[in-house]
Amino acid sequence: IAAALPADVEEIREVKPRTGLFAFVRSAIEARRRKTAPIVAAETDAGEYDLVILGTPVWAGEMAPALRAYIEREKQHFKSVALFCTLGGANGERALAGMRAAAGRAPIAALLIDASGLKSGWRRQVHDFMQSLSAFDATPKETA
Repeated sequence: IAAALPADVEEIREVKPRTGLFAFVRSAIEARRRKTAPIVAAETDAGEYDLVILGTPVWAGEMAPALRAYIEREKQHFKSVALFCTLGGANGERALAGMRAAAGRAPIAALLIDASGLKSGWRRQVHDFMQSLSAFDATPKETA
């Protein structure tokens, strides 16, 4: 997505990386409980952008705890958002709904790519998502 725009990319990194089987299980439990994770400070200011695109894998039907932490920290700076998530199982719509609720605004576009989409139609899905973004107009409107 970033390469197709082009866009600046801010990787949301946890202070303590998750590795190993125990971390996998802990990740699912924390996501399901809608916990946040300690994250490294962002390098860019979300308020400098007219549109912030938020993406996450789906863990136990929820967004990753690191993204939840980022949204909680930065959402007051978001002007507009678009959302995407990838998943190997189920409940992607629930994850997108959680992202919408956490961001506190409706997205201008949303993309959900599941495992079957990765095998077949993901390029078309990303293209359609990009078309939705290209229709986004960040120009301030004058009111009479």
